[in-house]
Amino acid sequence: RDAAGNATEDPTNSGPLHYFRTLKPIKPPFIDYLQDGGTNWSVFNGEGSQFQWELGSPNNGHVAVPAPLNDFPAWASSLQGLPADYIDTFLISPAIDLAGGNVAHLKFSHAYDFGYDESIDLINGGELLIVTNSVSAPATLAEYFDATPGTAPWELADFDLTPYLGNVIFLVWHHQLLS
Repeated sequence: RDAAGNATEDPTNSGPLHYFRTLKPIKPPFIDYLQDGGTNWSVFNGEGSQFQWELGSPNNGHVAVPAPLNDFPAWASSLQGLPADYIDTFLISPAIDLAGGNVAHLKFSHAYDFGYDESIDLINGGELLIVTNSVSAPATLAEYFDATPGTAPWELADFDLTPYLGNVIFLVWHHQLLS
């Protein structure tokens, strides 16, 4: 077994063993201020996506001020607010092991602007998903449309992950725009 507990086996009993190296899941408390370049985070893009999640300082017309507590950099799917016709991008957390404990929360500050122009947009929104295994579909924790309000739009989000205790989870932020 590797550090993540994955077994190696020969599925056909006639070839060489397959070996996968998987990072060991992070144990709570897990705090990431993104000052180390977002290590262990992954980005997956749909084919043809014009933008992808990036780690940097947003200056996109909606957010141009530091996040609460100056937690810069921030993840964004359009750091500069440039126009696009198609975005399909996923930001995937490292594996987090929620074994043990009796309560779990996800807290983060966020600002978003999924402005929807009904004359050209078919969809423009985001969602926060939780993945508990590779067989089941992810569960939706939140859906985002419109924009965070005000001129200082950072909001604190707090999600109760207690129902997922005992699982290794991945958190997935998904932005989809189709014009």
